[in-house]
Amino acid sequence: MGEWTHHDLRRLCATGRPITKGPLNDTYAATLGGRAVFVRHRVLDDPCYGQTFAGERHVGPLLSGRVRVPEILQVVADERGVDRFAVFEFVDGHAPDWDDPEVLTALADRLLDVHAIPADGLGDVGGPLSRTAVPEHLLGLLRRECELLPAHAGPLRGAADLLTGAMTCFEKEEPCLCHGDVHRGNWLVDRAGELWTLDWEAARFRVAAADFNQMRAGWLTAEQEEIVLSRYLERSGRDRAVFTRQIAILRLLWHLRTYNFQVLVRGCSPRRHLENLGAACALLGEVLGESP
Repeated sequence: MGEWTHHDLRRLCATGRPITKGPLNDTYAATLGGRAVFVRHRVLDDPCYGQTFAGERHVGPLLSGRVRVPEILQVVADERGVDRFAVFEFVDGHAPDWDDPEVLTALADRLLDVHAIPADGLGDVGGPLSRTAVPEHLLGLLRRECELLPAHAGPLRGAADLLTGAMTCFEKEEPCLCHGDVHRGNWLVDRAGELWTLDWEAARFRVAAADFNQMRAGWLTAEQEEIVLSRYLERSGRDRAVFTRQIAILRLLWHLRTYNFQVLVRGCSPRRHLENLGAACALLGEVLGESP
């Protein structure tokens, strides 16, 4: 572990090479003490849409090497005592080739490895867990997001009531570890060809279908997602109809949550995120058996 201060890391972020700039965190590549590292800088604190900062410190021991995760070297608090910076080993690699079926198969296998970690409840990794039944817990999350929607969201404001009966598809679901932010930017292939899983800020004990939320959000084609899904279902023995219904409901929740976060928390123009409401409407129709 290092012995860096928040002053050291603020200077590094000012001079280091930017890697990503996100809604909650920015990341930088640099050298500290002669070692190549990347630094995550927390830029937004929000009690409702916050994440498990430096979630790698919790998931690393749970995964026990099953999934390649960058080693966390130090978490550094700011002058107020809030965890503000996380320092990791730098993994030299490149973006995966998502046109390669073998890479898609590896993606499914890594998700299965993550989801093999069971939990006694739902909630933050490293925090207290809720013992509320899965359908009721998820319905509560959905209801909260619906209540935050503007009037022009129309029937989506009543989506929680409309989907109460559909939540029975989660009745037999057991909580497990989930990455929580599975998208194209959170995967890396190193020089040895190994697939790494990055950015565990959204790691939670959830239900497995939640990690399929963003696969069609500017990432995989329908055909590519089918390769991932088929491999996942084959190895897990899950029922396709039940699992795809779960995915549709949780994608709807993700779109509503994304819209509310971008508009209410970040202050973005609602017009910029109307596609989230449109996608949620289509998913609502799909789950209710209507034409999407």
